[in-house]
Amino acid sequence: MDSLSEIINRLQQTATDDAALPAGPVCPRCGGTGFLRYDVPYGDPNFGRLQVCGCRAREVAASRAARFRELSRLGPLEQRRFANFVPDKGLNAFSRDALAIALRIARDYAAAPSGWLVLTGPSASGKTHLAAAITNELLEREDGALWVFVPDFLDHLRTTFSPQSDVTYDDLFTTVRDAPVLVLDDLGAHSSSSWADEKL
Repeated sequence: MDSLSEIINRLQQTATDDAALPAGPVCPRCGGTGFLRYDVPYGDPNFGRLQVCGCRAREVAASRAARFRELSRLGPLEQRRFANFVPDKGLNAFSRDALAIALRIARDYAAAPSGWLVLTGPSASGKTHLAAAITNELLEREDGALWVFVPDFLDHLRTTFSPQSDVTYDDLFTTVRDAPVLVLDDLGAHSSSSWADEKL
């Protein structure tokens, strides 16, 4: 299995290789660049920022979703969906009700992600399944979501300091930080240190 840094490096090389492809018809709005500059005065938070032109919005969203899917490395978790989550697996009526509520809240969050959603509970209670279902739904809609297994992510961050690393710390950290929705699995299962706590 490729490391997160190897995947990022491969995606950067692909983006460079794709730049040499011949251009299609030129969009009258963006002049073929695929981006528009916000027309706002200096001092506005959007001053100097770009937005994707409508002529490339679908292509950019699909590319971003594919990139996040590859970086997430969900593997068998790609099969986790809300439809195959079974709240009836709870040991008693209280836990079954709690699982049904968690399922409803996770579905609502996936429909309109905003702020934080924290799933807690005992081991094997379905937290990872619901988090993966949220991630998969957002990736299918091409909204952008990144799944990160926290202990592995911290290991990948540490390896970026190696002279042999193909990806810089800034590239990896920025990719994770700028994800529209970031899913942190097994937060707290990592070896705690002041460095790890600071990064998280």
